[in-house]
Amino acid sequence: MNRRTLSLISIIVLSVFVLAACGGGDDATSSPEPTTIPTEIPTDVPPTEEATEEPVSMPETEPETVVEEIETQGDFTILVAAIEATDLSETLSGRIPHTLFAPTDAAFEAFLTEQGMTQEELLADVDALQELLLYHVVYDGLDAVLLNREKSLTALDGNTIMLATTDEGEFILNDAVHITLMNVYVSNGLIHVIDAVLVVPEPEETTMPDIEETEVAAPEEIAAPEPTEQAEATPETEN
Repeated sequence: MNRRTLSLISIIVLSVFVLAACGGGDDATSSPEPTTIPTEIPTDVPPTEEATEEPVSMPETEPETVVEEIETQGDFTILVAAIEATDLSETLSGRIPHTLFAPTDAAFEAFLTEQGMTQEELLADVDALQELLLYHVVYDGLDAVLLNREKSLTALDGNTIMLATTDEGEFILNDAVHITLMNVYVSNGLIHVIDAVLVVPEPEETTMPDIEETEVAAPEEIAAPEPTEQAEATPETEN
């Protein structure tokens, strides 16, 4: 093969590479076709609902009265029976505030043992029972702050309840009865739980002072005056 033929072949090969290179450049520089974004919203997808929290309303419960509160507890069955047997139930269920010193069943059982009586005998004597219960109630709602200011309280029966506090802040009634639970607030007063029954004090006996017997001297006899001579003379009568 001569030189002329080789040169022609080289030119042809070079032309093919140049054309191929030009075609690849057109493809590389060509801008991509724009893509269309759908503007319609699909109807098969349900719209999302916003979660709304409804306000929770607390049940409105009416506050308990003194009687209703101790009835709901399980440690005052004797006290509840005693209140129902007397007219005190109406007093402790009214609107006028009172403070009840409430003995537990254990306190009443110890009291019945000391008195030598049964529960039936206690409930049968309504007059004595009412007097006993009235000694456990005072007017107005007295919480621990108000009790701390007092030295004595006047119960509904008119008797006095002595009140003292220890260094630890414990309240003691009549030097013997302890308040074990304080400040049970109710709609018409307060309840303080005590560990013993308050015994109604005996009425004080009024004694007359002894009068010493003194001997009273008998009065002396007064001697009659002796008659005088003039009194003894008989007056003369005129004729």
